[in-house]
Amino acid sequence: MANDNKEDNSDEQGQSPNEQTPPPTILSWTIRGVSLLVIFGLLIYFLVAAIQPTAPAGANVEYKVADIEQREGRWVVPFKVINTGGMGLHLIKVKGTLPAEPEDVEKTIIIPLLGSGERVTSEFRFEEDPRVAGFEFTVESYLVP
Repeated sequence: MANDNKEDNSDEQGQSPNEQTPPPTILSWTIRGVSLLVIFGLLIYFLVAAIQPTAPAGANVEYKVADIEQREGRWVVPFKVINTGGMGLHLIKVKGTLPAEPEDVEKTIIIPLLGSGERVTSEFRFEEDPRVAGFEFTVESYLVP
């Protein structure tokens, strides 16, 4: 009776106990191999991305006093903003300050987007000679995506 139960179950599944499934074809082995390669490739990619050190976000301002010149009665100070971090920065706010009497002259420029390692050149224009009065550039703020 127990044997009859086994035969009934195998008949319900559509196979007899003596039948074997056919071996996998070359196509099914290829699909399995490609699937494994994709899975292992993604796993390795995410592991490397997680382990790889990233530089903290930041930006620097560089300028040369020798590049300052007078144009149309105003003093032009060219400068470069460099993204020193490992990721892009959005809305970088650069402030140029020129000490003057009775109060300091401040100019602000916003750079919309700067990728990792990129640099952008811009300029500030002042009424007074910045070489005499001295000036300072600072990166006030930026957004990290």
